[in-house]
Amino acid sequence: MNYKIVVILLAMLTLVSCLKKATNNPPAQEDFSFTETEKSLILSDSANAPMYIFQTNVYEDSIFLRQISRNVDIKDEDTLVLQHLISRMRVTLAHSGGVGIAAPQVGIGRNVFLLKRYDKPGKPIEPCINPEVLWADTSMCWFSGDGCLSVPMESMKTWRHKRIFAGFYDKNIQYLQDTIKGYTGFNNNFSAIIFQHEYDHLFGILYIDRTEQQ
Repeated sequence: MNYKIVVILLAMLTLVSCLKKATNNPPAQEDFSFTETEKSLILSDSANAPMYIFQTNVYEDSIFLRQISRNVDIKDEDTLVLQHLISRMRVTLAHSGGVGIAAPQVGIGRNVFLLKRYDKPGKPIEPCINPEVLWADTSMCWFSGDGCLSVPMESMKTWRHKRIFAGFYDKNIQYLQDTIKGYTGFNNNFSAIIFQHEYDHLFGILYIDRTEQQ
C-alpha cells in the first residue's frame, strides 16, 4: 500500500476517534448491580450517618484501596441505593473536612466520587458517577500540599494536569461532559487537582504514587 495512503488513513482514524469523544452521548459501558454485601454496608445506617474511611496504615484497608473499581448500575433498581451512598459520602466528607472522597475510601469499590467545585459559583460538592477522562491538558504542574483522607498525617507534591475534560453522570443520573479547571492554591481554585486525585482512587492509585516528598 502507498505510504501516503497509509498516513491519510491513520489521520482519518484519529479524527474519527476524537469526534467520538467530542459527542455528548454517554459512552457504551457495562453496568453492575450492587452486591448484597455492598448494599448491606451502604444501607447499614441512615443517609445522615458518616461512613468509616479506609486507612493505608490498616493492612486490610490498604489492600482494598489498591483494587480497581467497577461502574455502578445506573438503572432504576439501583438508583435508591446509589443516592443513599452519595448522601452518606457527602456527610462523611463534611465530617472529615476534606474536599473530595471516592467510594473505595468508604469500602465500596465503585466508580463514584464527590469533589468540591471551586471553579463554580458557590463552590458546590458534586458527585461524579462512572466518570471518564476524555481529554487532559498537556500542560502539567507540581501541585503543593496534596493529601488524602485515607493517608494520615501526610502532605506531598503531586504531578498533575492543569485542566481535565471529563464525561460522567451527575446526581440526577444525567450524562454530562464538563471541563474541570483549577490547579493552584491561589484563591483555593484547584478543582482539576481534586478530580484527578479522586479519579485515581477508582484505579487503586494513591496520590503518594504521584508525589515528591516535601
